[in-house]
Amino acid sequence: MRLSIIIPCSQNDSPENLISSITSKLPEDSSKYEIIAVSSSKIPSTDIHSKNTIYLTSKVENRSIQLNQGAQAAKGQWLWFLHADSSLNTSAYSELSELVFDESPAQRSHESCYYFKLSFGAKAPILCKINSLLANIRSKLFQRPFGDQGLLIGKNLFEKHGPFSLEFDSGEDHAFMLTLINSKVPIKGLDSYIETSPRRYENNGWFSTTLHHLKLSIKQERSKRGVKHAS
Repeated sequence: MRLSIIIPCSQNDSPENLISSITSKLPEDSSKYEIIAVSSSKIPSTDIHSKNTIYLTSKVENRSIQLNQGAQAAKGQWLWFLHADSSLNTSAYSELSELVFDESPAQRSHESCYYFKLSFGAKAPILCKINSLLANIRSKLFQRPFGDQGLLIGKNLFEKHGPFSLEFDSGEDHAFMLTLINSKVPIKGLDSYIETSPRRYENNGWFSTTLHHLKLSIKQERSKRGVKHAS
């Protein structure tokens, strides 16, 4: 099996639209990939879910635990971590397919981690659009993409440098990127965009959410460099 798509879900997430999109855009041969949805609550099955969709229940609502649980169950050579509120266009699926399903060995560099460019959508507030612009600059210049950019990594490489850390309540994606950077693993951007919902900014406020991410990122950067910081 080439690809395992791992989708962590909170109690407020419904991965049905994303799963439907995946099954309609990826190869018809479902033996080439699997979808693993992990939630702390039962995910109702519907007719749109394909036979290669697996539903796992985590004991607690913790994204690191859910991501690790999905990765442990995965059978694919590649692991693709997607947030439940993500959406991708045809271009993104095509670029993914070329990388993962192409028979050419040159296309399959399992020694790198890949990510998509981030978008909050055309109707997103202007401040969120600024955040996505800065996120894409950060990712390109400093190799620090976040989890909402659809991280793609070979399973063997993940098992070597993972799992996602349980040290922080959030920001497990950034902490994992720091681990890869410290281990000299190439982190490469793809040309296509992945769209994610701006709801966390809308629900919690743009300033509060941005400040939280910034403070957590600084804390993790200091921690990875061995600098003591307040807990």
